[in-house]
Amino acid sequence: KFGNFRWAGEKTVEVYYNWDGGACVFGGNDFSGPESPLPMSVLTETLRSSVAEINENLNGALTLEFKGPATRAQLCDSSAEPDIVVGVGTLEAAGQALSYGHLRAGTFAVYTAARVFVSNTAPFTCRDAPVYRDLRHTLTHELLHAVGIGHSEEPGVLMAPTFSVCRSGYAMQDDDVAALAALYPPKQPVIAVTPV
Repeated sequence: KFGNFRWAGEKTVEVYYNWDGGACVFGGNDFSGPESPLPMSVLTETLRSSVAEINENLNGALTLEFKGPATRAQLCDSSAEPDIVVGVGTLEAAGQALSYGHLRAGTFAVYTAARVFVSNTAPFTCRDAPVYRDLRHTLTHELLHAVGIGHSEEPGVLMAPTFSVCRSGYAMQDDDVAALAALYPPKQPVIAVTPV
């Protein structure tokens, strides 16, 4: 369910976004192209919701902090700053999104940066409400990759390798939550014991 990579424990991982189009070569792939046809407000609020849902299920073992906009150069830069940047790009044959991570070697390779590219041609809209559920599904799925969670063999969960357009759920399932807990064990509360 996860590879041998993760963010350092109890770290706050900053999540930025860039919805601009333009030139962008990253990881040997050319993601240059137009901006997304979706409203910037929809992209931003959906990303914010995905970050919040993941945080709810991390239980403090790791924290994603929604920070705001980054430049196109930061999205396309392969250096270690900022932590995670989510943006749009032209994805020729890869589907709706791709995630990349930069790692530092060790027993567990530790992430130093991650980038998520969402298709600038996929509409991500459904006829019935919630209209943007496929966008939410995609962003949460890719952010989970960006914290180290791999694909699940369980059908119908968020981290399944494929999903049905406008027919799949967009909320994390028990299997997704269990994978997060395995990689980032929840903090145990400190209980003070008073001798009697």
